[in-house]
Amino acid sequence: LTALADTIEHTLGHLDLAFSTWRPDSEISRINAAEADRELALSPDLQRVLEEARVVHELSDGALDVALLPLSTIWGFQGAAEPVIPSDDSVALALAYSGMKRLDFNADGTGLRKRDARQGLDVSALAKGYAVDRLGELLEEAGADNFLVEFGGEVLAVGERPGGGPWRVVVESVGPDLPALVLALSGEAVATSGDYRNHIVIDGRRLGHVLDPATGRPSEAGVVAATVIADTAQRADALATAFLVMDEAAAFGLADTLGVGLRRVTREERGLVSRDNDAFRQRLRKEE
Repeated sequence: LTALADTIEHTLGHLDLAFSTWRPDSEISRINAAEADRELALSPDLQRVLEEARVVHELSDGALDVALLPLSTIWGFQGAAEPVIPSDDSVALALAYSGMKRLDFNADGTGLRKRDARQGLDVSALAKGYAVDRLGELLEEAGADNFLVEFGGEVLAVGERPGGGPWRVVVESVGPDLPALVLALSGEAVATSGDYRNHIVIDGRRLGHVLDPATGRPSEAGVVAATVIADTAQRADALATAFLVMDEAAAFGLADTLGVGLRRVTREERGLVSRDNDAFRQRLRKEE
């Protein structure tokens, strides 16, 4: 167990060194600081994360986009700058050189080129989910058949809980009128994304941290939280972010097409309102 604990600690440190936008020595920070039109090699972990980001980007019609770091920065969601509503011109300028469609990947996904030196990546929409999946892989390699992994609120449930039966996973309430949820999961992951914790208030306006790639501004879809159940934590994490931006019909249509569970909580005049698809309702259990 000591060796496994050391491996897990080493793996988490390695992933932080790959994905952190706050560390100047991280792999992704070096990519963000690189000049345009340079071949930038990607580590295996970053390759896997960006491959998934590209898949969900296509599935969601661009609602998930991990190449919006310049926009996050001018809105005050990155760096030390105080949150401020940027001018229309500065948003338009950053939007003009941001976005995954302006990145060129190698055919095998082992490297990329930026078309503009100002482009920047932020994979936080998938990083925690990917970390959970990697820890799950380590546990399986160590011979574990039944386990629960939680990291930063993202959960992977494999096999059975002690005593038998699916794992019981509690999803916390996102508002006073909505109770916590208890899900029964086995061989699945669950992730929640939303602005109920991570938002800023400027001049009385509540602005969520998830940007709409189409506008370069905080999403105005009115979604407080999206909880997704999928086969992997990375897929659940990525889709939860995309579903904060997509309109209701598109979000539930994609969830049903992919066979993933989805609960969306929206802020309406009557208060917070939740909606579940069938795949989500099938995993709801009453707390024992």
